[in-house]
Amino acid sequence: MYLQNINLNYFRNYIQENWKPSKGINLITGDNAQGKTNLLEAIYMGTSIKSFRTKNLSEIINWYKKISELNFFFCTLNGSNKLVYKINQNKKTINLNDKNIRFIDMLKYPPAIVFTPDDLDIVKGNPDRRRKYIDFELGLLDYNYDYYLRKYKKIIYERNNLLKDIKYKNNDNNLLETWNQQLVLIGTQIIIKRLNLLQKFVPFVKNVFYQLTDNKESLDIRYLSSIKISEDIVHEKIQDIFNQELLQSKDKEIERGQTLKGPHRDDLMFYINGSDCRYYGSRGQQRTIVLSLKISLIKIWYHETGEYPILLLDDVLQELDDKKQEYFFLQIKDNIQTFLTTSTEKQRLFKGIGNCIEIIDGKIYWRE
Repeated sequence: MYLQNINLNYFRNYIQENWKPSKGINLITGDNAQGKTNLLEAIYMGTSIKSFRTKNLSEIINWYKKISELNFFFCTLNGSNKLVYKINQNKKTINLNDKNIRFIDMLKYPPAIVFTPDDLDIVKGNPDRRRKYIDFELGLLDYNYDYYLRKYKKIIYERNNLLKDIKYKNNDNNLLETWNQQLVLIGTQIIIKRLNLLQKFVPFVKNVFYQLTDNKESLDIRYLSSIKISEDIVHEKIQDIFNQELLQSKDKEIERGQTLKGPHRDDLMFYINGSDCRYYGSRGQQRTIVLSLKISLIKIWYHETGEYPILLLDDVLQELDDKKQEYFFLQIKDNIQTFLTTSTEKQRLFKGIGNCIEIIDGKIYWRE
């Protein structure tokens, strides 16, 4: 998959810009606050129908307009496509090949894979950041995952409100059993889907990491559930354990007004040679894990769909040593359309790599 043409209309600091990127590597340079990351965000939205920076779509619209519009022409194995994405405050309309579509309709295409400096938090940040990685990056590989995730969030919202009502209003807690059944049913589906995705994905990550470290370090990734299960447990057993732990934690949940058991409390752990990378991993090791995750997403998307996703790199590669950069470019060479941002002063580090544009105050200029 690759973008043939990008047209931005009143998107952040872009007024009206049209660009035909290269099928290979596109180097995006410019000083700070000129719009480099904004351009990556627009490209991401053209393939993933959401922003990797904000949930508030009104932030995306240029200050002087009420509507923003993105037009993309992209090519897949099945031919050329046109996507029109209009944003009016927090409302959006998505039109693919002259037909209105929903987010789920885009899951037949690989999304863009984005790597930003903030992605280090996947390893060293709080559990919520790692759950987001599973839900919004890895979860896209499962067509039904987003449906169950949205349903689960509604259940958590209603159940938490009920727990607060039981505590503060002395409401009858008979309704709690009904919500427990829904929580267990949908929560178990999410856990099973996560375990299945990780079972397919982790071997890719471990292999890439091993190669990036010259076969000197081994990576282990473990799913840590808030309920006491093993990674090879059967579906029905998860439901039984889930029900039992909800009964045991009932009083504590009412006291706190929160649901304390379920996939919304789970975590993903990374170990290098047996050591927990949150505490004992160097910054370089943590960055290597994240790079392995991103490269592996590319590999598994190709493995699952026969198409390579688009790759977005926001000012991150220069912090890798020469050997890791060389390995990285070997992985993407001739196969993956890549958009790489860097500051003007660091542009020399990537001299001779791909086609180069410079962003100046929301305008695109070609550079040699």
